[in-house]
Amino acid sequence: MILATIVTACATVAARVEEDTVIELDAIDHGALLQRTGWRAAATAADGRRHQLDQIRFAPVIPAPHKIICVGLSRAP
Repeated sequence: MILATIVTACATVAARVEEDTVIELDAIDHGALLQRTGWRAAATAADGRRHQLDQIRFAPVIPAPHKIICVGLSRAP
């Protein structure tokens, strides 16, 4: 299962991608969906509004993360 956050005319929404179709889920973004108990079953069973993959715009998967972890590599002179 491929999950994403997409931009609609009104806001962002979590979505499930199936081949060339994107199906809206009942969550404002991917992060909100993953916080729910039973998210996998809900995402699999969802039958929301459908879009063609080439007609949608993706948003950041989790628009406002609580924590950002960065890893850097430095080269010794």
